[in-house]
Amino acid sequence: MANKVSFDKKQGDWDVFLNNTALISADVTLTVDWEHANRLQGDPVGKVVVKGADGVRYEIYTPGRSGSKSITFPVNRDYSRRYKLKFDTNVNASIATNTTRILRLFHPGISVATLEKETFITQEGNDWGLKIPNGVAEGSVVEFYMERNDDPDAYGTALTAFECPVNGTTNRMSFNNDKDDSESERVSLGGDGGQFYKFNLSGTQKAPKRNEGGSWKNGDFPPGPRLEFFDKDGDDVNAFLHIRKKELKALDNAPEGARITISTTNVVMDGGTTTPDPVVNPNPPTACGTEPPVIRKQGGGFGISIPTGVINPSTITLKFKKRDRPEDAGTAISTLSVNGSGGKTTLSLDKSKERDEDEGTFNVSSAARTFYSFIDMDNIKGPRLSDGGRLEFLDRDGDDSNATLEIQSYSFTCDETGETIGPSDCQPGPWEIGGATYNPSSFVEPVAPIIDTSGGGQGLLCTKSGDKDIILDLKNYANKLVTLQLTYSITASWVQNFDFDIPNCSDLYVDEGRLGGDDNEYNFPPYSHATSVANKTFKIYNLDGGYEYIFKHDNQVGPEPIREKFKLVCVETEEDVEYDDGSSGTNVITTCTCESDGYETWTETGKSWPRFQSGVYVTKSSGSSVSWLYEDGGGTSNGTPDDVSVEVTVKKVRDTVPFPPATLYLRDTLQRLAWTPSDTPDTDYNYGAVDGQSLADFYDHSDKIRLRVPTEKRSLLNLRAGGADMSEFRGCAGATYEAF
Repeated sequence: MANKVSFDKKQGDWDVFLNNTALISADVTLTVDWEHANRLQGDPVGKVVVKGADGVRYEIYTPGRSGSKSITFPVNRDYSRRYKLKFDTNVNASIATNTTRILRLFHPGISVATLEKETFITQEGNDWGLKIPNGVAEGSVVEFYMERNDDPDAYGTALTAFECPVNGTTNRMSFNNDKDDSESERVSLGGDGGQFYKFNLSGTQKAPKRNEGGSWKNGDFPPGPRLEFFDKDGDDVNAFLHIRKKELKALDNAPEGARITISTTNVVMDGGTTTPDPVVNPNPPTACGTEPPVIRKQGGGFGISIPTGVINPSTITLKFKKRDRPEDAGTAISTLSVNGSGGKTTLSLDKSKERDEDEGTFNVSSAARTFYSFIDMDNIKGPRLSDGGRLEFLDRDGDDSNATLEIQSYSFTCDETGETIGPSDCQPGPWEIGGATYNPSSFVEPVAPIIDTSGGGQGLLCTKSGDKDIILDLKNYANKLVTLQLTYSITASWVQNFDFDIPNCSDLYVDEGRLGGDDNEYNFPPYSHATSVANKTFKIYNLDGGYEYIFKHDNQVGPEPIREKFKLVCVETEEDVEYDDGSSGTNVITTCTCESDGYETWTETGKSWPRFQSGVYVTKSSGSSVSWLYEDGGGTSNGTPDDVSVEVTVKKVRDTVPFPPATLYLRDTLQRLAWTPSDTPDTDYNYGAVDGQSLADFYDHSDKIRLRVPTEKRSLLNLRAGGADMSEFRGCAGATYEAF
C-alpha cells in the first residue's frame, strides 16, 4: 500500500490511520491550508487537535481569512493504529479524489435560526445600523417598523425619516406631519457581501438609545429590542424603530475552504528499515478552485476538465498504457491526441507489443477553455471511466481493461484575485494603481489568437522562439535581396522593449532617420528601444535572403496595485442606565471602529504580479506579409493580446546574377542586376562612363559595398585590380536604395 498513513472515518470521527500493518512508527506532519473562498459562509475549520503516541496534545489554530500551519507528532502501532482528530466545530469533510492523505473541509453554511439570532440593530462607532451574519442568501428580507407619538410643533421632532441603503436602494420611510403615525419598510438583503448597513436618520434631536421591554404613551412596546428616539423635552420616548419581521434564507452551497495534508518522516517498517514517505503535493492552490484536473465525459466525448483561474504556464501530463494481445481480439487502442492551449500532443502505443506505454505533457489555460477533448482515437470499442478516474479501453473480447489513460501529474499556475475577509476583520480599501481604481475582474488572461495560414508557407515565414522572441525566416528568398517594411504599434501602458540585430542590410531607417549614421551599409548596429508611447516604422532595404532574423520583445513591469489596510480597534465605555423599577445601574458598551493600518501591495497578499505570462503570439505565419502580437502580462479586457502589434511586409525583391550554366552578359545581366549608381568621376580609364557598361566601371565603383552577394553575406569589396572578371559577379545583386 503506497500510503502507509492516511485519513479514515470511523463512527463519525476522522482519524489519522496507520493503514499498513508493517509500519512500526513514524513522525506524522499535518498541514492545514485554509483560504475562505466564500466569506458569506461560515468558517470550514477552527481548531484541530490530535494526541500523539507520546501522550502529548498537539493543536492547530486557523485564525484569519487564510493561512497555512503544521504540527508534527509521533505515531506508533503499539500505542494505537488510530489517532482521532478533534475539531472545535462540526466539520463537513471528505477525502480527496486521488489520495487518502488529503482531507477536504467545506464551508458549513449557517442555519436560518442562527441567521435570525445574529440579525439585529446595533451601533458601530457613532453609527446605528443593521448587522447581519455571514451566510445570508439573496431573497432574504427584513421588515422595519417605526412609530411615533410626538407633537412636531412643540419641542421638535424625535424622528422624521429613516433609510437603510442596501445594494443601491435607499429603503426610505418617513412620518407624515401628524402627532401619531407609523410606517413599515421591507428591505431585501443578501448577495453583496455586506454585514453592516448604516442607517440614515433625519429629524433627530438627541442620540437614540437601544432598549427593550416596557411601555410608552401608545401602550406596550412590541417584543424584542428597539431603537428609541427623543425630542428636546424630557426623556420620554417619542418614537421608536424595530425589526418587525425577519424572512431570511441561508446559502445552501458548500465550497471547499480548507484542507489537511498528511506527510511522514522517520518511517520505520518491520525489519528495521527506514524509508521516507513522499510528501503529498496538495495542489492546486485553493485559488484555482481547489479541484484537480479530472477525466470526464462532456458533449458525448471524453476529455480533461480543469478549474477556472488556471493561467499560463500550466501543464498536465498523461500516462498512456496497454497490456493487450492484438492477435487475440484486436487492439483496444493505439493512439490518441489532445489539443492543449499551446498545440496538439499525441500519444502512441506500439500495436505489435503486448505491453507498451507513453507519456505526453500539454499546456492548459482556463482562458482558452476548461475542457480539453481527446481526439484522433482509434479505439475499437467505446471507452469507460473507472472509479479511480482512469479512462479504460477494451478489445473485442470480454470487459477487462486492455489499455488505460490517466492523469499522471499536473502543475497549475493560478490567477489569484479573490478576496476573503474573516467575520471580525475590517474591509480593506479598494485596489489602486497610481491613485486610480484597479478592478482585477476587468482584466483576463490573453488567449492565443487563430493564426492566419493563408500564405501557405510561401514568402516570409514567422515563428515563435521561446516565449518572447520571433524568428523571421527568409529561406524562401535565398540568393535574393529583400526589402521589408516593419510597422510597430504600442497600445500598452507599460514600457515595451524591442530589440533586433540586422547588420546585413544596405539601408535601415527608423521612421525617417537612418540608424547608425550615413555610411554604414551592411554594418548596422543593434537596435533597441524602451518606450510606451511611440509607434514606429522600420524600413529595411536589401536584406540578405535565405537567413533567419530574430526580433526580441520584453517589457518593464508596471507598478503593482496597493490598498489601504484597516484594523479593528475596540474601546469600552460605561453608561448609566435607569430601569423600570426605579433602580439604576451601569452598562459597559464596547465600541469598535476600523482604523487605518497602513498599505499593502498586491504581492504582499500572496498574489503574483504581473498576473499573467508575457509572450508573443503569431497572427499571420507566411506570405508577402506576416504579423504577430506581444502581451506584457498585465492582462486584457477581452482576452486578445493587445500591448504591441507588429506587421512585416515585403516591399521589393531583387534577383542576383545567375550561377552557371547561365550565360553572362555585361549589359543585359551585370548592368541590369548588379549595377548601382556610382560617384566615381569620369576618366579615360573607365571610358568616360560610370553606368556599368564596362567592367572598369565596377572596379572603380565608389560604393562597392552595395555590390552584394547574399548567399555569402559579403560585398564585392576586393574586385581584381586591372578590371573585374564577369564570373566574380555570380550571385551578386545591386543593393539600390529606392525610398518608399
